[in-house]
Amino acid sequence: MSDLRVGIIGVGIMGAGHARYLTEHVNGAVVAALFDLDAPRMDSLAKELTAKSGTAINQHSSVADLVNDPTVDAVIICSPDGLHPEHLELCVKAGKPTLCEKPLAPRLEDAKKIAEIVKASGVPVALGFMRRFDPGYIQLKKEIQSGKY
Repeated sequence: MSDLRVGIIGVGIMGAGHARYLTEHVNGAVVAALFDLDAPRMDSLAKELTAKSGTAINQHSSVADLVNDPTVDAVIICSPDGLHPEHLELCVKAGKPTLCEKPLAPRLEDAKKIAEIVKASGVPVALGFMRRFDPGYIQLKKEIQSGKY
């Protein structure tokens, strides 16, 4: 079985963090492509990851180009919040399983609209709510479930 080839939209703090984690800690997945409006930042990250993994990384000049890149199997969306619905719609229309950082959308009506598009597509989509594993959040959950509050 070949590695899952991941494209990352947005390489700021969150996107770069996902890219580094995939490269350094996830067997069976590789960063295949990046998109960011800050081309020097994208290029710097691509060079860093390529040096660590030995895998060349495609750098795209648009989200659509990344999403339609045949070397990308799945996508992580780490763009500014207001762009999540637009970027997620492109991903599901291309049939790419996607992890979208929170929030799904900054406005309720946009969240409802993109949720319907995702549901109709049948494409796997997950939201990045990873805080539930942080020790503080685990303790808070226990306190709430204890019935004290």
